[in-house]
Formats: sequence, C-alpha cells, structure tokens
Amino acid sequence: MIYLHVYQNTEDLKKQSKLLLHKNLSDYLHKDIIKGDITYNPNGKPIIKGMHFSVSHSKNVVVQAFNDSQALGVDVEYINNKRNYLALAKRYYHLEEFEQMKSLKPKHACQLFYTLWSLKEAVCKAEGGRLWYYLSQNYLQQNKQLVTKMNGMNLTTYNGIKGYSLALASYADTEIKVIL
Repeated sequence: MIYLHVYQNTEDLKKQSKLLLHKNLSDYLHKDIIKGDITYNPNGKPIIKGMHFSVSHSKNVVVQAFNDSQALGVDVEYINNKRNYLALAKRYYHLEEFEQMKSLKPKHACQLFYTLWSLKEAVCKAEGGRLWYYLSQNYLQQNKQLVTKMNGMNLTTYNGIKGYSLALASYADTEIKVIL
C-alpha cells in the first residue's frame, strides 16, 4: 500500500512539511524520529531505515508519500498559466512533448506542461537523481497519451487538487490510498 498524504492551505510550508514528515514517519515506523534518523544519499534524496518516502510542496499544498517496501517519488506543482511554459518546454522537454503542447489550446497545453513536469520530477525523486537529466525524456506514447510506466516504475497522476498537478512514481504495483 502507498499512502499519499495531501495537506492544503498550509502556512509556512517548509516548517509544516518537516513537522508533518516527522509525525507521519513516527506513526508509520512506530517510534519517535530524532535528528540523524533521516539521512541523505549523494544526490540529496532523504532516506530512513524501514520506510520509503517522498515529499513535495508547492504554493500552499504539501504532499507526502510513504511505502514500506519500494522506492517512490511524488511531486506537486501549482499550475501557473502566466508562466512561459512553452518556452521552457521548447528548451527542456522532448520534441514530441513540445509539439503536442503547441497543438493544444493554451489551457490544455499549460495543464500538459505541468502534468509532464510533475511526472518527470516524481520519477527523478524515486530514483534520487537530478531533474535536468529527466526533463528531455519523452513521456508520451505513440497516440499522444501519457505513459503509465517509465524506468520500471508505475506512473500515476492525481487530479484531486484544483489548480495543481500531482504525480506519483513507484516501483511498487500496489494500491494508493489518498489521505486528505
């Protein structure tokens, strides 16, 4: 089971995210989390013995994912339609993704940009790499639909937060329980 915690309207995101992470890890591991329990791999991915987890925050939303058996990554992005997403996509995304965005109405192109970004960042977080290595990979199938598997991981998008794109990448082929 993957547990996906979604917190909305959170003030002071970074402070709240750390407090929520320690509380959730304590609950799942049935022990108090102390300084030093969470370490980091060479790429900066946080790790703790006995639990795989990933954290993301954007604007006023914090998302945390937990699984006790397989690495995972989660990303949430606020959809900012004022951002020059086409210029970013042209520079960093796969050509097919950029061409698909150009063919869509602006509202749908913007949504696709953020969906792709959150998927790529979720995969990056699951693998513990650097985002720039993942942006140019193509996440569209021949029929222009999003891929559901990448690098041996299952990819899931969640549209339950209005104005945000949320994606989860996991090696575990298991049920996802969303906790709001």
